[in-house]
Amino acid sequence: MRTERQIGTIFSVVGAAILTGGLVWSANSLQFTMVAIDVEGTVVSQQTETCTRSSDSGSSSHRTTYTCYRAIVEYQINSTTHSSPLPYTTSSPYTPGEKLQLKVDPAQPKEASTSGALWLGPLFLTLFGSVFATVGGFILRSVIRKQRILDQLQHSPHRVRGLVTYVGPNYSIKVNRRHPWIVKADWVHPSTGQTHTATTFDELWSDPQTSGQIEADGTVEVRFDPKDPTRAAIFLRVATAQRAG
Repeated sequence: MRTERQIGTIFSVVGAAILTGGLVWSANSLQFTMVAIDVEGTVVSQQTETCTRSSDSGSSSHRTTYTCYRAIVEYQINSTTHSSPLPYTTSSPYTPGEKLQLKVDPAQPKEASTSGALWLGPLFLTLFGSVFATVGGFILRSVIRKQRILDQLQHSPHRVRGLVTYVGPNYSIKVNRRHPWIVKADWVHPSTGQTHTATTFDELWSDPQTSGQIEADGTVEVRFDPKDPTRAAIFLRVATAQRAG
């Protein structure tokens, strides 16, 4: 569970940082809109720039470049003409003479923006940070739940032998292009006779079959909560190398 805890912590911290940035940006945009006035601007020219776009293809990501355009607009504040580049680019060229609705702070008339540009960035950053923080929170919650189950079952007298049904990579976790091993086993509740499935909670970075952690008859020890059989875990015996040491 160490890797899961690290991943959850990273997601939560990064998400909180991004969310904070989005909220600060939103506050700045709100402050700007409270003092800005609406003016009509005219596109007089445009700057051609090279932008990049990321795309995912399976397990790899690619960055491509494309031509983008930044409009230069003119507008009037108190009968004075000002010129300003817009704070964003588009993939489509502008038409000279095109009219745009702008937001301008009279105290800083040389900087103009649009309503969409003011809120698109903060909204994206806030949503992105919220998603990251939420995912991290769910991962950490799962780790805490697993740790509580392990702590409860550590000294539990309720133990049975389970028959191993799967030994292989845990595809839900990947570290340095490697998946840890996971063991699954079916076990029968001694009171109800019902069959349940238990798994290992700890990350295994070596094959538990070759390290002698699984009995020759293909069974493992399962400890469980008799009142809630879903709270069960496999406790493997110490690896052969560790016993020898």
